[in-house]
Amino acid sequence: TYMGEVPDKTGKIRLAKQPVRLSVIDAKDKVLPFYVYLKADFAGQINPMLFTTKKRWRGIEIICGRCSKGAALAFLAERLGIQAPQVVAIGDNVNDLEMITWAGLGAAMANGAPALKRAADLIAPDFDSDGAALFLSELLLAK
Repeated sequence: TYMGEVPDKTGKIRLAKQPVRLSVIDAKDKVLPFYVYLKADFAGQINPMLFTTKKRWRGIEIICGRCSKGAALAFLAERLGIQAPQVVAIGDNVNDLEMITWAGLGAAMANGAPALKRAADLIAPDFDSDGAALFLSELLLAK
């Protein structure tokens, strides 16, 4: 049981490979303590990222501790012979945090997660207004 609730059981699941990502979505009052528990007890082993869905709901995206969009971008840039100052990254949620902080220029969408906007170098227009396309057009036309 967790927080007084017994989970539904699905029976045995056989996976051919280890999962890449696990997502948990539930009521905010259940997810937040679970997130704190994961961060404290599994630091370095997993990378839990908290995200908002609807007003009442929260979610946790869990990936391998050494995995992030930032690590993937750094790997790709190294393979292509590109340095971080030459890279632009745009994101809208906390799973983009490592990516926009690694890149030489990191942008957050105007209607993105507050934590991401605080870490960003620039704020792009919201994604409902094609903000990423507008941001990239302005960036490329300015050169």
